[in-house]
Amino acid sequence: MQAIETIPYLLEKLDFTKFSPTKLLLISPKDQSTALRLQLSDRYPQAMFDRLTGDIKQFPVKNDYYDLIVAHWLPIKALKIEDPALLFYLLHHFLAPAGAFLFSSPGPEPLQVLGDLLLKAGYQDPVMDRDNLILDEQPLELFYGLAWKAAGQIPIRQVPIRQIIT
Repeated sequence: MQAIETIPYLLEKLDFTKFSPTKLLLISPKDQSTALRLQLSDRYPQAMFDRLTGDIKQFPVKNDYYDLIVAHWLPIKALKIEDPALLFYLLHHFLAPAGAFLFSSPGPEPLQVLGDLLLKAGYQDPVMDRDNLILDEQPLELFYGLAWKAAGQIPIRQVPIRQIIT
């Protein structure tokens, strides 16, 4: 498996939401950004996309603007930030009041640490998940996170319990 093949695993985390974002910010390594955008365009055809590359501190600030921020293979070092907590904090300000932040990140950070960083940055109700993968013949833990900007704003789709169990 290659990193680009993990995009569907990331996006399936949105299957239980019912919101339709119109303004999305994408953060991903350059070689994966086109695939990420195409798969999100299929899911949200009306959406407009921005892409964050390089230094996040140089990105035009758009506070309370994006409905959804998707960071695949979260490139913390490429964004010129050494502290993931600062990155989560900055992205929190970019989100619209009912916005969501969805990300994947290779390990080895424990899920509890990532969840705590999201809470400290102001996110509500973070949901963390983990997959054990083989990437380029090497074992890898890939972490997923979905968190919301404001409590009580979480648009969850009603799914019959049979669909979840089967």
